[in-house]
Amino acid sequence: MELLVGLITPAVLSIVMYYTAKVKKEVAVGIMTGTCILLIMLFSHAYFIAGKGEMLKESYSWIPILTPAARAIRFTLFIDGISYALVITTLLLFIFSLIYSNGYIEHEHPQFYLLMGLLLTGLVGVFISANLLAFYVFWEFMLIPSYFIIARWGYRDPAKVAFKFFIFTHAGAVFLIVGIGLIAVLTGGIGLEIFQLKEVYEKILPFWRYIFAFLTFGFAVKMALWPVHLWLPDAHAEAPAPMSSLLSGIIIEAGAYAIFRIALLTVLLGNPMLTASEAAEVLVALASLGVFTAFYGGFMALKEVDVKRVIAYSSISHMGYVLIGEAAGAYALFNGITPWGLYGAIFHLTAHAWSKGLWFLVGGSIMHMTHMRDITKLGGLMDKMPLTGIAGIIGMFSIAGAPPLPCFTSEFLIIAGTGSVAYIEHRFLWIAVLTGIATLVSAAYSLRYFWQVFWYKPDTKPVETKEANYWMVAGMLGLAILVIALGVMPWV
Repeated sequence: MELLVGLITPAVLSIVMYYTAKVKKEVAVGIMTGTCILLIMLFSHAYFIAGKGEMLKESYSWIPILTPAARAIRFTLFIDGISYALVITTLLLFIFSLIYSNGYIEHEHPQFYLLMGLLLTGLVGVFISANLLAFYVFWEFMLIPSYFIIARWGYRDPAKVAFKFFIFTHAGAVFLIVGIGLIAVLTGGIGLEIFQLKEVYEKILPFWRYIFAFLTFGFAVKMALWPVHLWLPDAHAEAPAPMSSLLSGIIIEAGAYAIFRIALLTVLLGNPMLTASEAAEVLVALASLGVFTAFYGGFMALKEVDVKRVIAYSSISHMGYVLIGEAAGAYALFNGITPWGLYGAIFHLTAHAWSKGLWFLVGGSIMHMTHMRDITKLGGLMDKMPLTGIAGIIGMFSIAGAPPLPCFTSEFLIIAGTGSVAYIEHRFLWIAVLTGIATLVSAAYSLRYFWQVFWYKPDTKPVETKEANYWMVAGMLGLAILVIALGVMPWV
């Protein structure tokens, strides 16, 4: 019951937070923070004690048998090393985003906390669902609170931006339901359990390419890979900072998780008839798309001047790195060698979530305190916002790949892991080289941002501002400490 309790607790608590925040918002934040800490302990116990460091599954009756040929669909939850890491990453980022929001959100706190609690339920559900139908329910459920948070607390034209975000990601979900529907129809419901699909794979064998293509495309929309990234710059730039932090830190990474867990590991590598040439063509194509996405996002970030759009395009770039690592790691698994690229990709999901989440909180503080968005018109903020500047150094330099911060470790593993399979498939060597060059672009836009906003002192009249309030500073510095700790102790 541990996984089920951990799943439904945020939804129940969101109602408690709604009524508590009507009385005192600080109490609501305290309750949710304490609950997230308890959830971390609960999931840790489930994985390390009940699951003994392997995989723990819980299965419950859900949809009964409809026809004699179909098997009853069960509501199955699981936790293993990858899902555990992402659940803990989500909960910790959520804690500091929530603390930050207490000083950032200026109106309608009860509604905001209600929606945030529901969003957390959707995120946790995506990472621990072992049934594709349940996964799809949580995947779509994430859209609802996200839409209302962006539309109600966003900037400029938030309703239009939220609508664009909803339509794009929902359109991607249409491809998911087609792929999942094919699996359900062809396997009589058995294949909806991702760990049982291999047992009945022969039933989907004639259609596996279509299923793989539909699922990958649907996940790519959420992951914001080029060319289905068009929703991301607006949504991330106009969303309130705590939501931007979760959008970039976790929500798009749910797409990366799903591509590996479902499209690559279950559908592609689960195919018993997969040939070496087919595996190479598919995975090299995905890795090449990752390279193009990394360069596209990096160059767009390098030319942008909006304080949050720079960070948004950076997220697109870093999802390219993750796709490269996943493709190289999957190819290594197919050939029975150590998947260093996959290790780097999974580690980058945590490193990027906290580093980019921190950068978005810093960007939100800059906008909140200066009421300006153009980084070329800012400058010298380190003197007036020193704590925000310190948090900015940690977040930006991690994204830049500076050692010993965590993105350096993950990017190194991705590049090294991609190169490690080049002796089998030579095209991965060029992908590794290009990935290394792309990291230089990340360093360029990160350092440009820090120089323009915090370090450079223009000759014109300086911007009049002051340090962010203590709630916002606490959220930023708490997350900054996590980033440093992960960089110094990556074995965690």
